[in-house]
Amino acid sequence: MKTLVLYYSKTGFTQRYAEWIAEETDADCEPFDHRDGVRFGDYDAVLFGSSVHAGSIRKLKWFKKQLPDWEGKRLGVFAVGAMPNGGETAKQMFAQNLTDAERSRIATFYLPGGLNYERMGALDRAMMSAFRKMLASRKDRTPEDDMALSAISKSYDASDRAAIAPIVRWIGGRD
Repeated sequence: MKTLVLYYSKTGFTQRYAEWIAEETDADCEPFDHRDGVRFGDYDAVLFGSSVHAGSIRKLKWFKKQLPDWEGKRLGVFAVGAMPNGGETAKQMFAQNLTDAERSRIATFYLPGGLNYERMGALDRAMMSAFRKMLASRKDRTPEDDMALSAISKSYDASDRAAIAPIVRWIGGRD
């Protein structure tokens, strides 16, 4: 099965995962900015990867617009976020970003990334600063709030090559 990994990466975590997936599966790997030069008809499967930003998967609207043209292809989406363990939060995020019908057609995967303040834009850094201040100022702050505040206080990298195993199995048809 010929597979394309197409990715959008702002701070580098999604690119790293896309490259790891391509290395493990011999898939072709292209950044989102090169999509106009890609011959999607040459592929049996398309895996799209992007980051989670304020609960939304970046560039997913573009991917969803392609669905009618990709009838019969295996489709997957991996989302990379700052949550170390996706769990229920990742399920909710996919439910917010994809309809039930889309989720029945598209395999979904959550991968832990991190925060890279040095590569974030000014607006994103300002939003994170406001979020930190809001958490710190809560009068009824919970232990979970304290953990979140600690986690977002500085750049960190939680990416893990082992996390791609379910995607590798999916690409290999062993899901």
